[in-house]
Amino acid sequence: MKTLYIMRHGKSAWHSGAEKDFDRPLNPRGQRDVPRIAHALHDHNAHPDIIISSPARRAITTARLLCASVQFPLCRIREMDSLYMAPLKTLTAAISGLDEKYTQALLVGHNPGLTHLINYFLGNRMENLPTAAVMGLEAGVDDWQAFVPGVVREKFFISPKSL
Repeated sequence: MKTLYIMRHGKSAWHSGAEKDFDRPLNPRGQRDVPRIAHALHDHNAHPDIIISSPARRAITTARLLCASVQFPLCRIREMDSLYMAPLKTLTAAISGLDEKYTQALLVGHNPGLTHLINYFLGNRMENLPTAAVMGLEAGVDDWQAFVPGVVREKFFISPKSL
């Protein structure tokens, strides 16, 4: 069994003074929402073996805050440059390239790619993955290359508004 958690970064600060989109931080709401989501994930027995994150400030901050909120080892976070504003093909390649020793993985990234990824696995499930929201997916497969549409099913969906 493989389980993938797809999480969009927390709400970011559009008017933070950051010169580049890549450098935008979380805003106060994002900083409040991520720990709430972390505890909800913990309540759903989500214990990822690895977290792969976009290196953009708002995404990596989300990953670190998530870990700090539930005492998850920060050493399990792996930044992947290609995840910054990644298209569907890049996201599916990142998943199929995961080491088989991982049974649960959490992906932290950006829209529109993450919404496309969810819809790739589940059909047209949603229009937009909200900030700080997580879609839990699972498949009865032994390797990540077999984690494909048709075998993947929704495990849960958590958003800040649902808490």
